[in-house]
Amino acid sequence: MSNPVLLENLLFYGLLTIGLGGLRLVLTGLFQSKPSKQYVLSIFASVAILLLACLEIFSTEPIHGSRLAEFLPFLSILLLTHIRTGRLEGANRRRRYEEVPSVWAIFLKGNAYLSILALAYLFLAPLVARYVLHSEQYQERARMESTVKRQTQTSDRIYVWDDSASAYQASERLAASSLLTPKLYTGLSENRTKLVNDLRYNQPKVIVVNTKTALWTEVEQLLAESYQPVQSEFKDFKLYKLK
Repeated sequence: MSNPVLLENLLFYGLLTIGLGGLRLVLTGLFQSKPSKQYVLSIFASVAILLLACLEIFSTEPIHGSRLAEFLPFLSILLLTHIRTGRLEGANRRRRYEEVPSVWAIFLKGNAYLSILALAYLFLAPLVARYVLHSEQYQERARMESTVKRQTQTSDRIYVWDDSASAYQASERLAASSLLTPKLYTGLSENRTKLVNDLRYNQPKVIVVNTKTALWTEVEQLLAESYQPVQSEFKDFKLYKLK
């Protein structure tokens, strides 16, 4: 089965890692000559970063910038070994009493443009996703949100089985569960059970299912028992109304 978010993951995690200087540090960690102990650390950290990057790029989970925190320990190791074997050695040959700049000052002096690139990408990424990568899906989602708003009352609760929680605000309807999407925080069995119980107890007037988001067996049973499908022209979304 193909990964529908592969390109988006590649752009987000790949370019942001490059923008934060990760690629440069990995290359210097693999190919820059250094003392044996530091070289072993560099190889370990470089391989770890490459493996983490592959896992994030091929993941089917929603994009989240917090996952970049996984890279920080290994980037720190590469940064320290790179600077100690590079510019700090050169600095030791200068005047004995000359002040040696800090590790971060040395790195930022030659890589300031990478931080600017990372910030620019973070600003542009939502626009690229909305208007380039997933323009059709965003347009269809907007039509779906309008349909839900028309077919429900202000007091009705809804649930949108999707990787985005934007529909609640757009349709001006409350969610039937505090777990706004099935993609976040449902790795724990307790949260998964809570979401299913919330749907059964609160009985949302409408449940919207994104066909690209895997539907749990418990939710399929709930839809079959208590809901009827609503005819619509949507390609990626199915609407179910409470019987």
